[in-house]
Amino acid sequence: MCEVCDFYDRLQPAAKANPALNEDGTRTIWGYYVPNDAKVLAKYCPLVGESLIAKIGDLLNEPRLLEVAGVAELTQRYLEGSFSKIRGVGFKLAANPLSILFWSKKHDRVMRVKTHETELLHGPMEKLALRTAGMRKLNRLLDQEFGIQIVAGCSCCKIAVATDDLDVLFESDYYNTRESKGRFFDADVLTVGNSLWDGISVRDVPPAILAASADFGSAEVKSYLRFTEASTEAIVAQRKLGDFGHHAEEARRFLLGEEAELVAVE
Repeated sequence: MCEVCDFYDRLQPAAKANPALNEDGTRTIWGYYVPNDAKVLAKYCPLVGESLIAKIGDLLNEPRLLEVAGVAELTQRYLEGSFSKIRGVGFKLAANPLSILFWSKKHDRVMRVKTHETELLHGPMEKLALRTAGMRKLNRLLDQEFGIQIVAGCSCCKIAVATDDLDVLFESDYYNTRESKGRFFDADVLTVGNSLWDGISVRDVPPAILAASADFGSAEVKSYLRFTEASTEAIVAQRKLGDFGHHAEEARRFLLGEEAELVAVE
């Protein structure tokens, strides 16, 4: 019996939502960041600038376009003074919730809406939060340049805030209640009972629904539309990816170690 052969025979192809590549090998909006993206993103985030956006990309190991675009957008929001209007928050911050959590008066319960634009930021920002070393480097850069940092409120939102206000933010009722209730009423909870919805653009959410949210208003709507337009233009400007050859070779040597050298010699 061939144990390895049996292993492969038992495997089944996996399907993945939001793939990074199209069938023809071109990148999707979920795909890799390429250096030319910095120029495009800078058109939408001029206060951040092409040079700094390029540095942001350089600090991450194999960054995705939406990771870099998300950091650039949050930084641009803070620098241009497009601050979030949140009850009880007396300091400046730019928070982009990763969905709209609101109270439905019609249904008398908590609901959550995943829009097309918020979902573009949701997955990449969750992955970015797991890049511990990369986030440390990014925040050192943003602190040195602008005195701000990018932090997460669980998987609920991404926030640009002054470094001097970090402790105030983390101790605030808003941050802790948003993280607590956002996690309690997360998508995996609300999917039961018809309380989780999607299939809509953020531009089509009625103002009355936004008013029933603690932290999603007109500034956040504008931010998401700009972020999406910038990312889409970057994809259109450069669709093709580079050669995968050297990445595969580096991965082979990393995965096989000394065995890779032996195989190369044989």
